[in-house]
Amino acid sequence: TANEIIDGFAVTTDGATIAVGPVTPTGNGIVAGSASGTPVVRVVDATGLVVADWLTYPPQTNGGTSVAVANLDGVGNAEIVTVPYTGPLRVRAFNSDGSPFVLSTTAQPVDFVVPSGVTGAATGFRVAVADIDLDDRRELLVIADVPGAKKVFAFELEGTAVTGWPTDR
Repeated sequence: TANEIIDGFAVTTDGATIAVGPVTPTGNGIVAGSASGTPVVRVVDATGLVVADWLTYPPQTNGGTSVAVANLDGVGNAEIVTVPYTGPLRVRAFNSDGSPFVLSTTAQPVDFVVPSGVTGAATGFRVAVADIDLDDRRELLVIADVPGAKKVFAFELEGTAVTGWPTDR
């Protein structure tokens, strides 16, 4: 295993995703998704203290978690977006304490499953966040490993597909 020391805190980087952003009460923190096994997210502050950790999916998901950090609503701290590395594609967003992030426009959490008929024969997933259609709202990008290629899917926070996506990479 390859280990790195980040401000005195050991982080295993083999396959794990790490994101940095304003997720702690004191500012930036490190968010790490598990590389495999139990789907756990940990939030670490600048001193190396784990300030939150939680299961992102049921433990039997057993494939790890990909993470991204972005301020989804423009208010307060950034939120944490997750997808499982393997299994059915379920996109979720959390506040930095692990509680579900709820959209103010719908009063519903960002938590949706993408049917396997949409993702096809994907064998793994990664997540990112960007405003790809320049509407001043963040979209959730999911990179799917498809045999022989990668596909990028884009979703609004409510779970609807962005027009013109997926794309092949």
